[in-house]
Amino acid sequence: MTRYALCLAPLLLLHGAANAAATFQVHADTITTPSPNSQNVPPPSSSDMQVVLGDSYLSVQTAQQIQIYDFAKRRRIEIDRAAKTYTDYSLYDTVGFREMELRNRAVISKALASVKENMTPVTPVDEQHTLSITLTEAPASASAPAAPETQPALERNEAGGAARYQFGGHPLVLRELQQRASIPATLDFHYRSYTGGAEQKLAISAVAAAPALAAGYDLNAYSKRAAVQPALDQLLDQATAGAFGMQARLNKLAAERQQAFTDKRGVEAMLITSEQTFVSGKYPGPATPEQIAIIRNDPDQARLAAAIQARNKADLPAAIATLRELRAKTSRPYLLKVFEANHHVALGDLKTATALFIEALQANPYMASVYKDLGDTLLRSFDMAHGWRCWDIGRQLAPAFPNFRAVDQYEATLAKNHPEYF
Repeated sequence: MTRYALCLAPLLLLHGAANAAATFQVHADTITTPSPNSQNVPPPSSSDMQVVLGDSYLSVQTAQQIQIYDFAKRRRIEIDRAAKTYTDYSLYDTVGFREMELRNRAVISKALASVKENMTPVTPVDEQHTLSITLTEAPASASAPAAPETQPALERNEAGGAARYQFGGHPLVLRELQQRASIPATLDFHYRSYTGGAEQKLAISAVAAAPALAAGYDLNAYSKRAAVQPALDQLLDQATAGAFGMQARLNKLAAERQQAFTDKRGVEAMLITSEQTFVSGKYPGPATPEQIAIIRNDPDQARLAAAIQARNKADLPAAIATLRELRAKTSRPYLLKVFEANHHVALGDLKTATALFIEALQANPYMASVYKDLGDTLLRSFDMAHGWRCWDIGRQLAPAFPNFRAVDQYEATLAKNHPEYF
């Protein structure tokens, strides 16, 4: 049985104030009592953090990092205090992961219950507490995401938000906390995990008004992270570092396509046409009869087309082999890697697909469509943080790209189903 307790401190009410903000400290202790025959039981742990509730943001500072949840921009800023750098993520990635993970855990729980008859089950309520989310669905809508919440964070009682993002907490419990319009002195959580019964105690102290921090947070003391490794972080950090010069890139591709036709390099022209579409989301226009003849007369055209269009799983290994063979015959082997990567996705080999998408984007970091494909692949691997970064970069490159409409709709659905995260 999952149990909760909270003890309320004196109310800190700044409702209606022009600069409503507060700070407080949190000390967290977590202890797990092992279940019989359980393995990998986490040891007792303690942590301390400083929380700031601004008008439209929440920040949580530990010894190593600062997490800023910007509700106005729907961004999550992660600051490395030692390196004095920050990385900008989507606020949607956390709730997106938790929703998917809750569905996944429901499947795992059923599987475990069928093979371990004596195991004390982890209930849906326990999982909802751990991930601080339920799966109540809102009606589907094609509308864009709702306007960001402008109500001051203290009035929304983001003391509960700090617990939600950092520790969990069942949504019904945190909703009750919000309705009390106060900051509690303690929060005690008792719940079951796969390794045993867990007890988590949050002690809150040093509650104080902080009007100077209400308006916003300051990143001037930090620089954007520029990772060297791993390759995925390096790629995404570089892609968000500055302007892209999209129109110049498209003009260059158009000139190169025309030159390929002039030189009667049909496959090269065919690949450049694909690249133009990957970059802008727009087909550059139909080829002339003369250009179509040049493509068809290229001896590699039929093999390439067949390899790209392969859909049956039984045909994909041969298609992959053809795409690899043809790399040596083009100045754009990275485009063949894009097609190959999608075949690996269809085969369930997400690791190989991810590596190929990264290599393609290292060669041409302007391909919005490939950021979409890479983001989709990362989400299938439960890597929401990097996946959303890919989607954000792709939308920055080509805001009107039709491929991203599904992402916009997904975000709108998350915001509608889980408004407490925003």
